[in-house]
Amino acid sequence: MLTTNQIAAIEFSSVRRAQDRLRQLRELGVVFAFRDSYSTGGTSQTRYALGYRGARVIAAQRAEKPPVAGAYAERLERLGLWPKLAHQLGVNDFFCGLAAYARTRPDAGLTQWWSEKVCTDFFWHGDIKLRPDAYGCWDEGGRRVRFFLEHDTGTERCPKW
Repeated sequence: MLTTNQIAAIEFSSVRRAQDRLRQLRELGVVFAFRDSYSTGGTSQTRYALGYRGARVIAAQRAEKPPVAGAYAERLERLGLWPKLAHQLGVNDFFCGLAAYARTRPDAGLTQWWSEKVCTDFFWHGDIKLRPDAYGCWDEGGRRVRFFLEHDTGTERCPKW
């Protein structure tokens, strides 16, 4: 899930161009969009997730069975109430910032960005039990840095050592 500004930063020359393209993709069902309403008035930025048609395209590219339409629609509807939504947007904001910076530097790039689920699937086995919020690989000036991201929003208790 990404916000309008995150998508604009990593793929477009302006927020307006991003909004126009995202509107077209939303109308085609490729992306799903929603906003939060605030109790004090106003709404959040629009948030985007892969829509049903977009999920079908990805499944076809991977030679996988496409998602069931009704179940996928329910999953998308629950996103706005997902308890980890703000946390996930924070994780994504970090990586979008790196990707946006890389657009300005010909010798830099975010070459890998793994989600928490991908990290857990890859690193949670045997004696290794790693569950970072994300994994990334940054290349710049001939150097490579691989890293795990743990995004702290202050909602979890830190154990006393």
